[in-house]
Amino acid sequence: MYSSTPIIVRLLLNQFAMSIFGIMLTMSTIMVNNTAGAAASCVALFLYFYLIYQVMWEKGARNVISEKHNDKNGKFKGVIYSVAASVPTILFTLIFSVITEEMTCLSNFANITYAVSKMILMFAFQGMYHGLANLFDYHFVFYIIALLPAIILGSVAYYMGYKNIRILPEKKK
Repeated sequence: MYSSTPIIVRLLLNQFAMSIFGIMLTMSTIMVNNTAGAAASCVALFLYFYLIYQVMWEKGARNVISEKHNDKNGKFKGVIYSVAASVPTILFTLIFSVITEEMTCLSNFANITYAVSKMILMFAFQGMYHGLANLFDYHFVFYIIALLPAIILGSVAYYMGYKNIRILPEKKK
């Protein structure tokens, strides 16, 4: 059995790259109006979700071959991979959620921690949500809810790859 680190690193790199892409796409359209920014954010999210689906489907399809005889719960490893790849995002979301704007008035450390965690979350991990987050005034509940689609999609895509279920039928050769 080999390490699952490459799949987690691949998911993290995809998340970071799509976050930067989402920021660039959203920043160029949000000046027009918030609706254009939200539409650009949806385009970035679609591409991000496609990358998650593709990576996790392939991993599930590969694992069914390599673990067929010795792992009874192999089809549920997608949940573990998705959550493990989301750990940095979860960490910064928790910091951002616990230190509210009201707490930043109490100490300089809380103020700096809040600002840094918000910037890292916005630009490094969830930049593809930038246009949608702008509609919700960057409320911390939005960032908590935004964690779920990637985890759920990664888990479902892994299971679909494990069971060899495709969204689009395979082309006949």
